Amino acid sequence: MLDTPLRKSSGTKTIALVGDSHAAVFFPPLNKIAKERGWRLVAYTKISCRFLDLPIRSRELQREYTECETWRENVVQRLQEHPVDLSIFVVSRGMDVMRQADDDPRDQGHSLARMMARIPGEHAVIVDTPWQIYDPPACLSSNLDNVWRCATPRDQAFNWRYLKLERVAAADSGATLINLSDAICPVSPCPAVLHGMITYRDVHHLTETFALSLADELERQLPKF
Repeated sequence: MLDTPLRKSSGTKTIALVGDSHAAVFFPPLNKIAKERGWRLVAYTKISCRFLDLPIRSRELQREYTECETWRENVVQRLQEHPVDLSIFVVSRGMDVMRQADDDPRDQGHSLARMMARIPGEHAVIVDTPWQIYDPPACLSSNLDNVWRCATPRDQAFNWRYLKLERVAAADSGATLINLSDAICPVSPCPAVLHGMITYRDVHHLTETFALSLADELERQLPKF
């Protein structure tokens, strides 16, 4: 995934997509909606960088992710100087924290709301996707005769952190809560192949093809602005 900006389209109203790589997953369906509605879409994403005012540890760098803090402030400044009509936020759950006290999704929800409060315009929060316990492409390549061997039990796809962060952030901020979970995992167990499409490209990122298939449901849940 790329840092700010990812891509942009042109249009009358402007929407911003903000967050980590789980936010970038929703660029394809949002871009489809934006083109159909004549909107301009800008995307601000940074890998593993949650849009929270909390110190985060980078698993890749094995230290505090100071670059994330700098990036977040740059995004806030950009959206203050160039306001958009609607900002949509996505936060991947289960981050590495610098302080154990911050490892609480409800506190992280308050943190997201504080960041959102600094950004003008309407706000929406997309609930993080269910996670897989298998790497779907690898698993499917070994189980072509029965793709259900690669499905994830619902209680593992929706772990104890599910929805807590987003629900608190929406309650604090008044943002619209968008939840596509039932479209991603409509049955139990959560399928690795749905409607003829591979759902995930790894354990927690949707494939572009499947993400695009969510456009109608995403559009239905978008706030009116």
